[in-house]
Parts: sequence; C-alpha cells; structure tokens
Amino acid sequence: MSELPFHGNPRLAPSDVGSIDLLTSDVDSYWIIDEVSRVGIIRLLDLGDVDQGSPLFDNRVATPHSRRGLGTAAMRWLTVHLLNGFEVLHRIEATTRVDNLTMRRFLE
Repeated sequence: MSELPFHGNPRLAPSDVGSIDLLTSDVDSYWIIDEVSRVGIIRLLDLGDVDQGSPLFDNRVATPHSRRGLGTAAMRWLTVHLLNGFEVLHRIEATTRVDNLTMRRFLE
C-alpha cells in the first residue's frame, strides 16, 4: 500500500481502487509511469462541464516516487493535453492544501 499524502484517503490499497471513478463520460484517467512501473495517476473530473469553466484534476504520485520530478512532468503533460484537447478551454485553474508545499511550488 502506498502513501498518497494530501488526499482524503492517503493510504489507498489495491482493493480500494475499484471504488474510484477512473473512466466515465465525465472522468478520464492516466497512469504516471516511471520507466515500467505505475507510480501515480492523473484523473480529470467534470469533463462534461469543460465549456462552463475548467475541469478538476487529481494528481497523485506515491510517496516512494515523490521528489523525483514525476509530478512536475505529469502536470506539464496535463497542461498541454488540456489546452490542445479541449478547444473551449482557455485557462487552467488549480487549488491545493496549504500544507502541500510541492504542489504550491509547482503552481507558483
């Protein structure tokens, strides 16, 4: 089981994955892969409302793989994917917890 700090359920077991929406008409998900291992996931949420604003996203990198630039690379990919993939999208907004210093640094 990997730690996923800054999330409602920071200890996500493989058996918990079935309870998370990964692919629906309103959700897309993408693995974050380090060479050959799945080390995290990006989920895009509220895709049905993209023309009303901007979609929500969830970026998770397991603790053993953090601080290696994988989250930054994933966020850069996400930015390009969103702006190229949704013509009506003209901005990306983000929020994070005050104690999530890594994401705050990235957003700055």
